[in-house]
Amino acid sequence: METNRSIFLALSKIAKIATSKVSMYSIDDPYSHPPFLRFRFENIDKEDEKYNFLRDVFVNFKGNLEWNLMTKSESSNFIIIPDIFSDDLEKDFYNQEYYREKFTLLEYHQLIDNAIEDIPNLAKYITLEYNKKVDYLCFNEII
Repeated sequence: METNRSIFLALSKIAKIATSKVSMYSIDDPYSHPPFLRFRFENIDKEDEKYNFLRDVFVNFKGNLEWNLMTKSESSNFIIIPDIFSDDLEKDFYNQEYYREKFTLLEYHQLIDNAIEDIPNLAKYITLEYNKKVDYLCFNEII
């Protein structure tokens, strides 16, 4: 599975996605900004259980970094992003000078590398947890 699109593909197994972006980082320059995915499920309310399920998945994921599912009250979209960068969404998200002030270049590159390394594992974890939930629901319907 292609790392850059793996979380998008995992989410698309849960519900149809309405988004204009499927890649989490620039292939030409992966350090240009922190990896993230902006998405929403098509025709599914922000308060739907699917989003709560994903929040729990991100809390329980054990990777190099902690991950966050964020949204704003005025937006219908959600953002998946490493938690260490979540505060930066409102500030200078695409400003590399901002990150040079916040981290050393080596620290910033290591954080990005760790995030990119996490992406396929997070995608697998989303799929695994969703499949377990579906299996559980199906099993309980049979009983």
